[in-house]
Amino acid sequence: MLCMGAITLLCFPQEALAQAVEAGYGKGEVLKFDQWLINDALKQQDAQSFWVGYTYQTNAREECGYASDYNYPAFTFGLLVADFNDVRLRYNPNGVRPIDYDSRCGTSFVAYASIRRAFFRTHSGWSVDYTFGNGIGYNTHIYDRFTNVDNVMLGSRLSVYFNVAFSLNYRYRQCEFFVGPEFRHLSNGGVIRPNKGINKLGIGTGVRYYLHSYDSIPLKRLQDLFEDKGMYLNIAYNSGVRASQGEWLYDANKYIWESNDVEHLMYGKDGYRMCYYHVVSADLMCRYARRYASGIGIDALYEPYNRDVEIQNPSADRSTLPLWSFGIAVKHEAYFRRLSMQIALGWYLSRPLNKYSNTSEEYPYYERVGLRYNLPLLNNCISVGYNIYAHLTKAYGTEIVIDVKLPKIRLHKY
Repeated sequence: MLCMGAITLLCFPQEALAQAVEAGYGKGEVLKFDQWLINDALKQQDAQSFWVGYTYQTNAREECGYASDYNYPAFTFGLLVADFNDVRLRYNPNGVRPIDYDSRCGTSFVAYASIRRAFFRTHSGWSVDYTFGNGIGYNTHIYDRFTNVDNVMLGSRLSVYFNVAFSLNYRYRQCEFFVGPEFRHLSNGGVIRPNKGINKLGIGTGVRYYLHSYDSIPLKRLQDLFEDKGMYLNIAYNSGVRASQGEWLYDANKYIWESNDVEHLMYGKDGYRMCYYHVVSADLMCRYARRYASGIGIDALYEPYNRDVEIQNPSADRSTLPLWSFGIAVKHEAYFRRLSMQIALGWYLSRPLNKYSNTSEEYPYYERVGLRYNLPLLNNCISVGYNIYAHLTKAYGTEIVIDVKLPKIRLHKY
């Protein structure tokens, strides 16, 4: 965290800095986002969060085209405490599973970074903005087959954290007050099972205190034309890891529906096999603005373990099951200097595993979201980062990514 803050400070002129500290509180509920939780398991949903952070507010004195295009965003680095101690889970279908306690989700401690961008601002101090955040969380209460058997939301000590928030702000002198809806998510990216992830929806409020006065952010943006528009081909290799969903569901279903042995009430086991997969993508992209590029691509997914751990249909002929899946996806990348966020929404053209897996997390569509850093070498054509690969928002795996952008075909030159 300190390193990230130091890098941010070094990227901008010191005389242009507008710094603030902030503190906030959020109240809401953990969402019932699938049938297992909706039907029976999630008994209590109340959750709350507390956070503190350091904020750097970009402003016009930097003369930065990216900052101007994003309406002068703010970057925050902070610590958050997500209190899920009132969340209770107990799964007891048809009375066949006499667990005599409620499982808990405990507390998550999160280190995060976020970008906050205003829709509009007024001279009188009012503004409306949205925030995207990303970080790492440590969870105190996770799944345990003996003591916390129904906490299938948090399966590991460490989780990836995302949040989205909207807020109405009012600035008076060096203080800024804010309130608005917020969504927070913690998940380990599918690398340990069980792990449905935990989602909190609620209202957040707080205050920022600017360490010194600074000029108001202009309502008119900097006129700095972007000359590097064009079409380009992006080739990506993703190396992914995930825990076997097939093994987990086999154990859970066998216990719930087949076992009458009261000595083995706790389904699951101490660990599930780590599965490694590979993805190659070819994307035709258009960089039509300084901050945005969009396009369409083909994804080829190779899963060498499919004939083994993921098959749950006993009638399947494992020896003939293809190990490749193919999809087509629309893709979008949002840039700020050398950092970018990538989003992909895809549809499987071929997914042979769906026929054999009997898995509730297999769908004909998929999503990817991740961060990239553009390396300052080889004419800035190589980026590295990570993705969370998901099916209908449920994490399927976590990926390390290398992107290579081939030279652009220029659209315009001013």
